[in-house]
Formats: sequence, C-alpha cells, structure tokens
Amino acid sequence: MVKDKGDDGNVGTTGIRATASFVHTRRLYFSQTHMKSAASQARRALAIEQDFPRAGDLSGAEYVGCVMGAILMGVAAIEAAVSEVYITASEKGAGQRSTVDAALAVLWEVIRRSPTLERAKIALKQAGKTSSDIPCWKNTDDLLKWRNKLTHYTAGSVVVGSTTPDMPVSTSTEIERMLASKKIAQTYWPDSPQFPHTYLSGSCARWAVESSKQFVDDFCRAMGYPSPFVVMEQVAHDQGQSSPFVVVSPHVAAER
Repeated sequence: MVKDKGDDGNVGTTGIRATASFVHTRRLYFSQTHMKSAASQARRALAIEQDFPRAGDLSGAEYVGCVMGAILMGVAAIEAAVSEVYITASEKGAGQRSTVDAALAVLWEVIRRSPTLERAKIALKQAGKTSSDIPCWKNTDDLLKWRNKLTHYTAGSVVVGSTTPDMPVSTSTEIERMLASKKIAQTYWPDSPQFPHTYLSGSCARWAVESSKQFVDDFCRAMGYPSPFVVMEQVAHDQGQSSPFVVVSPHVAAER
C-alpha cells in the first residue's frame, strides 16, 4: 500500500491507493564466473607457449600469471560450486525441500567455513554417497594442495639435484611426487628445473581447469543437482557456440 502525497508534499491520510508489486530474483553462480576465468587464463598461457621462443622473457611474467590464475580460479570454482549446493538447498521453500535439502540447509551454517573437500564429503554423506563415488577425488585433492602450496609457499632454496639419500624432502620434491602422474609438460622453459617451471606451465593450467570442471560435474551429479557448468554448456550449444570451459592449444583449435 502506498500513501498519496498532497500538494504540499506531506503524506496524506485520506488518499491511499493499492499497488501491485513483486520481487524478481536471479541466481548468481560465481562458480561459472570463476571457471570461465580459469579457462580463459589457461588458453592464454597455451597461446604464449605457442609463440615461444618469440615471446621470450618479455612474456614470462604474463605466462606464469596466467598459469597461476588458472590454478587459483579453478579451485575457486570448486569451492563456490560446493557452497552453491548448500545455499540452493537452504533457499528452497519448506514444501520444496527433499530430505537431503533439509539436511544441507541445517548443516550449512555449521560447516560453511570447513575445508572444501570436507564440506563436499559431508554433503555426499547426506545423499548416501562417499568420496569413492567421485572418480577424480584424489586428483582434485592434489590440485587443492598445489593451490595451497602456491598461496602459502614458504621461501627457501630449491633442490635441483642431490646424491645424498637422506636429503630432507624439500617443497619441490614433495610437489614433484604429488604431481608426477598428471602428465604435465613444460615447453616454455624446456631446460629449466621441474620446479617451479614444469608445475607452472600451460599444461598444468589446462590440467587445473579440466580437473576442476570434472570434479564439479561429478559432485553435482552425485548430489542430484544440475552442474552449473553443464547448464552453461547447454546454453552455449543451443546458441551454436563452443563450451566456454574448453582449453586447447591455439594450433589444435585451428586444426579443428
């Protein structure tokens, strides 16, 4: 109800009119924004690799920045997507909630600050699932650990070679062991040590993006929720566009 104003601008008490109103809300999926950003950064890193050696040292900072951006934003997409499952359940009306939705809604305020994969495990448990229902769980765990290493890296000497068997495990050795099976290659600085260059390569950026997307798709499927990425891919397909999350080298894209 809206009260009319008189000629003097004061609110009158006699002129009251009824007005129709409604509130339109739109779901914002930051997981989608993060994932598109990660894919864009990875594509740029691969483009710089294709220009090597013409790019040279002039593009080194941009190259590493793009790789780091892909890793950080890929993990941010995972974190956002897991939270969005809880938030979506919390915002459903009481009559629309399933048993799983109701459990997630109650748990959200309790576990919202817990580690990402811990929140994912708790959500899966409510749906009668476990981490074993997510084939890429270990791969995702390694990606999150690599992101944490990048974010909280402790400065120190990097071991590039040693014949001492009892040499303490350095950060570089630990990371190399963790990422050894990821098929990550280095082409920009081919003669450099594996750490940090191999694990800050365009190949690593692509692995981060593909791993992030796979986890979110698998997690949402296990939870019975539509993946925000699959939804965007369907929209792109309907509009005759390619997926915004595909990461391929520029020369590969040109061949297709």
